[in-house]
Amino acid sequence: MKPIIKLAGLCSYDNLGDRVLADTCKYLVEKSLTENSFDCFKTGFIDIQKPLDNIISRFSNILYRIVYRCTESQKILDYFQYLEYKCRYKKYFKNELSGASALIFVGGAYLKYKGEDFQYSIRLLISIADKMSVPVMLNAVGIEGYDENDIRCRKLKEEINRSCVKVITTRDNVDFLNKKFITNKKIITAEVGDSALWVPECYDIHNCKKQYDVGINMSYLNLFDMYNVKPNIPFVDFYGKLINALEEKGFTYRIYCNGKKEDYDGAQKLCEYLNISKEVLFKRPETPLQLVEQISKFDVVLPIRFHSCIIAYALGIKSVGYIWNDKFRTFLEKTDMIDSFLNIMEVDVDKIIDLIFSAQTNSGYSENIKNLKCKTYNYIDSFIKSICLGV
Repeated sequence: MKPIIKLAGLCSYDNLGDRVLADTCKYLVEKSLTENSFDCFKTGFIDIQKPLDNIISRFSNILYRIVYRCTESQKILDYFQYLEYKCRYKKYFKNELSGASALIFVGGAYLKYKGEDFQYSIRLLISIADKMSVPVMLNAVGIEGYDENDIRCRKLKEEINRSCVKVITTRDNVDFLNKKFITNKKIITAEVGDSALWVPECYDIHNCKKQYDVGINMSYLNLFDMYNVKPNIPFVDFYGKLINALEEKGFTYRIYCNGKKEDYDGAQKLCEYLNISKEVLFKRPETPLQLVEQISKFDVVLPIRFHSCIIAYALGIKSVGYIWNDKFRTFLEKTDMIDSFLNIMEVDVDKIIDLIFSAQTNSGYSENIKNLKCKTYNYIDSFIKSICLGV
């Protein structure tokens, strides 16, 4: 049996941006294995949100919900939610790590302690890797805040500083990573590019054939409410005015989503609300490649999901729109697109139209992004060499 390098990610998640990260990270790992002639190694995935269930996990979920109604103690709630994940995933994770030479987290918002609950999977998987002496790399992770008073943040920080963790690279700010999260000074840290910047090489999509002027990326209609973001005009009103302006200016356009069922449902509701033909809505993509192919058809993209922006940029397609969270701002500050985005509190359709005209005349990477993209591979390659050569 060949030695195996395991890649951990959201491999069954319907937000296909995360599955693009799994594919692109796998591409980079296998690129390193091939270029260094490590033919005896193979790769395999661990799904950190695999839809598993058993009697014990169901019982622990019921127990957590009961406790949730009875207390506001973060410590108690964290204990019972972690217990639920432990009951659901411990056996699966141990089996998947058995015989593994290394574990690489593929990338995404993995230093995230609130919102989605997959941080419990990350904590558990790292603790199991530590007990099994499997070296770990966290690749191009996103950092979504830090709060020393939140036990979930403290627990996540504790896990990523285990001795099994050798490398942590971030697509965000490495100084923030080092200052807030890193206590184990043996861990190598670096600022790199998001793995999705390797989309053209991974999916062999080059010289995109543009079919439409503008791609409008959609989410579920109450996305901003969920994140307590308050645009200066209502969500659907903005899109109604935008589509009217696009049609008046003669732009061709299509609406698309990143794969989430809720996002596709939101796009359908938008079409109904605005009384526009559903023919302008792309079919819901079911695979990462389908999402990438849809984005490749546009000249300019208005992204609402983060990885629509990154995938487009990787394909040489510029984005315009509005900044509504920190990860958008961080990425845009590293590119030549920061001036093409408005603050969510200052959305203006006329300005968006002007930005679309401007974006059509610009193309290409910033040198900074080129360097960060190369660093993503270089740190993976270095980690692979250390594993395969036993350094």
